[in-house]
Amino acid sequence: MRGWLWPQRYANQSEAAKDIARYIHLFYNPIRMHSTLGYLAPDVYEKVEARKTRLKLSTKT
Repeated sequence: MRGWLWPQRYANQSEAAKDIARYIHLFYNPIRMHSTLGYLAPDVYEKVEARKTRLKLSTKT
């Protein structure tokens, strides 16, 4: 996956931006583990954190 972007040639900036977005959504966020996130992929980390921080509704009125 590391060579996804280089030595890729793009016809224009829009084409490059689409390919970079695809890289982020298909590899970087769902698969690549990050040491600063406890060796979790960003997508997994966000799901774990969302479960931890769910808002609790008050039963008092």
